[in-house]
Amino acid sequence: MLKVYDDLFTPDFIMETSKAAHELPWRYTNVANRNQFPANSIFTKGSHKFFGSTLYDQGSRYNVYNQTPTLFLDVLNHLCDYIIKEEVIMHTINTNLQVYGQDGTAHRDDFVGNNKDRTILFYCHHEWKEEWGGALEILNDDGEVTESVLPMPGRVVYLDSSVLHRARAPLVKNVARMSIAYRMQIK
Repeated sequence: MLKVYDDLFTPDFIMETSKAAHELPWRYTNVANRNQFPANSIFTKGSHKFFGSTLYDQGSRYNVYNQTPTLFLDVLNHLCDYIIKEEVIMHTINTNLQVYGQDGTAHRDDFVGNNKDRTILFYCHHEWKEEWGGALEILNDDGEVTESVLPMPGRVVYLDSSVLHRARAPLVKNVARMSIAYRMQIK
């Protein structure tokens, strides 16, 4: 399951989310496909590292949900109430930032594995050009790309968290591909 939504937010709201994203505590400690404990160590190994931060983690006693910019909570509430229309249990809210040369590797976001895990990606940058690349690629089990979705400003991607996917880096230097990833379980 993959759904793409455009034109849900006004240009001024997207600009505000872009400003809020630029003020987040970005760290070069996000690790995809982690394979060591503890997950929050700067030395944790996985398939690749990129910039990001955790805004909320249901399983952590170091919950920083109260530090999540209100705009990003507004986005989540709007999407849950009016677009996906499902009751959810929030698992994590993470930020992702990739620059030139930081292609992501194929992975799945599912965390419980009961076919109720969902991911919402919200692209919070205010500008994007097609030639900048940075597509979200959906892959089949053989690793072949079946769909490609550009990270257009304000675009929302809603997917089953078990879908194999990867995020491509921008093709140009000094451009940041930013997203807020809401990972949840539907009730």
